[in-house]
Amino acid sequence: EFETKWQAFESLVVGNEEKSRHIDLVVRSKSQIIEVKQTIQDLLNEVEGHRSLHEEVLFLSGTVLTYLTAFSEPSAQLLKVKLDHLTDIYK
Repeated sequence: EFETKWQAFESLVVGNEEKSRHIDLVVRSKSQIIEVKQTIQDLLNEVEGHRSLHEEVLFLSGTVLTYLTAFSEPSAQLLKVKLDHLTDIYK
């Protein structure tokens, strides 16, 4: 379950990051500014809509990290670094 949620969240984050790169921020007209503002607001709303999935991934990771720490400390540290990186991208 954790892996499925992780992959879904990662896919959403990467997709939103890609969408943000395609927003044209060069100002050409007032109507273009309004359109860009709405596009950014829509993207922000979409990202904020993923908050519950992010929280669920963080919650589920606790169990996985506890298990990995007991059996493979390097694997636990690697997962923690990946989780922190994904969280930083999300924020």
